[in-house]
Amino acid sequence: MGGTKILGAAMASSLMVAGLVAATAAPSAAAGCVIRDGVSSTGTETGRNPTRFEYTDSPYLGARYNSCTDKVVLYYGGYTNTAAGWHYNVRFTTGGQRELSPGSSRKWTFNNPGGTSLSAVVQLCKKGGFAQRSSCTRWSPTVRVSLR
Repeated sequence: MGGTKILGAAMASSLMVAGLVAATAAPSAAAGCVIRDGVSSTGTETGRNPTRFEYTDSPYLGARYNSCTDKVVLYYGGYTNTAAGWHYNVRFTTGGQRELSPGSSRKWTFNNPGGTSLSAVVQLCKKGGFAQRSSCTRWSPTVRVSLR
């Protein structure tokens, strides 16, 4: 019996090399991964995967943390008429702000900044002219995602 098993494995290996049989997938390392979506105590839920949050006069914001990649992805948008001169501002409650393009994906992926959680808000702005301030929407609801 044992010889048959070894011969079968050798034959399967030969067929795989020849491209006649597909390899059996190994158990996924992702089985131990944890995906955490952001939450908010204010605003309206809109969309899924992950859930996004917005006010009627703000962009939406969603967040997702993946423990296997140790990355955070922010999903932002909600406005379709974003021609040249428009941008999104993302602000973190721990300080710091980043200006993002309104591009088609409206996703920003970055490394886990550390800590136990991350909270952020987003707004859409149109750049002002020379010596003029930008004109912006209201900030979105604060979205918090657990990083541990």
